[in-house]
Amino acid sequence: MMRYVPMMVTCKEAHGFLDDYLAGELPTKQRIVFDWHIKMCNCCKQYLDTYQQSIALCRDNFYDSEEDCEDIPEQIVQGIVAAKRTGGD
Repeated sequence: MMRYVPMMVTCKEAHGFLDDYLAGELPTKQRIVFDWHIKMCNCCKQYLDTYQQSIALCRDNFYDSEEDCEDIPEQIVQGIVAAKRTGGD
């Protein structure tokens, strides 16, 4: 179990940073804290990896350009992530 240290974020807070983190829009201080959390928390690392895979799958299979992927509703992304976790297709 991870102990709380200054500047540490919870898993819930880290998930809230994902969109800005992946877009490269997270302020430097938050990005450093997020990177540290991802290095220390295997669950969040796996979540981030799955999230990125979901985006890549959508991009590769459903869209002609990267700009089209920006309009994917968050609920669809979350559904893909949830299905991947449970082994659904």
